[in-house]
Amino acid sequence: MNLATARSTRRAKEIGLRKVMGARRESLGLQFLTESTAISVVSVILAVLFVYLFIPYFNNLTGKSMTLDFSDPQLLLLLGSITIISSLLSGSYPALLLPSFNIISSLKGTIKHSRGSILFRKGLVIFQFAISILLLIGTLVFYKQMEYILNKNLGLDRDNMVTIEMEGDVARNFESYKTELLRIPEVKSVTSISGNPLSYGRSTGGASWEGKNPDDAVEINVMNVSLDFIKTMGMELRQGRGFSEEYGLDSANFLVNEVAASIMGFDNPIGQNLSVWGTDGQIIGVVKDFHMDSMYEPIAPLIVRFDPPQRNFMTFIKIQGDTQDALLAIEKVTRTMDPKSPFNYGFLDAEYEASYRSEITLSTLTNYFAGIALLISCLGLFGLSSFSAEQRSHEIGIRKVHGAGVTQLVLMLSWDYTRLIVLAFILSAPLAYYYMGNWLGRFEFRTNLDAGIFVFSGIAAFLIAVLTISFKSFQAATANPVKTLKEE
Repeated sequence: MNLATARSTRRAKEIGLRKVMGARRESLGLQFLTESTAISVVSVILAVLFVYLFIPYFNNLTGKSMTLDFSDPQLLLLLGSITIISSLLSGSYPALLLPSFNIISSLKGTIKHSRGSILFRKGLVIFQFAISILLLIGTLVFYKQMEYILNKNLGLDRDNMVTIEMEGDVARNFESYKTELLRIPEVKSVTSISGNPLSYGRSTGGASWEGKNPDDAVEINVMNVSLDFIKTMGMELRQGRGFSEEYGLDSANFLVNEVAASIMGFDNPIGQNLSVWGTDGQIIGVVKDFHMDSMYEPIAPLIVRFDPPQRNFMTFIKIQGDTQDALLAIEKVTRTMDPKSPFNYGFLDAEYEASYRSEITLSTLTNYFAGIALLISCLGLFGLSSFSAEQRSHEIGIRKVHGAGVTQLVLMLSWDYTRLIVLAFILSAPLAYYYMGNWLGRFEFRTNLDAGIFVFSGIAAFLIAVLTISFKSFQAATANPVKTLKEE
């Protein structure tokens, strides 16, 4: 729409001649709508071809299995609707504007656009770049938040941690299994837990301690573990000690995290009585808080109790050295002890990243869409700057004859459009701050929405726009003035 409107003076004489020959405004408007429809049809065909080529990559990225089924009437209706809507959007304004040109002015080629049409074109440029800058800011915020999530210290060591679901003879003979695993040179430590500590959800409202109000139903996570839990998971003890064979396996003792200690109201939790699931014991240690849920949720209170490994569900193996050799040795030990069960393993860091798959996918898609939006905006800006330079070629020639330099001419031609980019940034920045602030607000743990992201996005969009405009402006400014003035 923008380019068709801007280049309308090129067709002024054509419109004037058609009017002289008896063409009515309706037929001229229909002609421009037909032209825009033809362009839209070709564009939709090309778009369908691109979708067909790229849909396998899109499915792989998003984990979907979408296909193009041209026998589906809904798809055909959608494609038809896109064609019609895009034809009307791109052709309606030129169809209304161009046939309204005065016949004499059209034949003389002295058409001047009204202030309203010029403002309309500039508004479209601002709108396009505002969307591009909005997406660019969103891309940087998504990236920064995902980097924060994936690299945040979770309170435990998830790197090089192999996870195996316990079943069969492995679960029944865990201590023997653990002993054999520790014989492997690459295995550093082994423990068992009643679930994945990074996505844990077993809780109770029945825990009681001294000073607790009987009417309060405090929901607290309860995690069953075996020996070497703190060592294997790389946790930090804030107070007290961990479970140890030196103290009779500590079957009646508990660990709590900092949140639980705070909820219980203990200034010094060590030695305080605690009852969980019918077991009366004492708190022997406080572990540093670690994330048991996604970053959307606050850290929950936790009680850790020593429990026979037979009742735990997962083995956690900390490895070092060659990962492939370690996995082959672990598989051999596991199959030897339980040949009937399949050997299913995972890595704790991979499972953690997989829990944010939708956010990572959204971030990647935003990268692509921001790039596409910026490219489309630059293409439109390039077309408009090309047309502007062409329209002012005689002016440029005269200015060069009077001594104007190339730099001065480039700045003159670029000024009108570069200030539109500044306006686009001024409009998009508050919207980006609002929407990205709301998105970050969904996370309990999040990065900051700092000014650097906005400044970088604005400067990047501005520089890209300036390079786009300057390329054609430089061509016009370096053209031989003899050729441009000779056309007079």
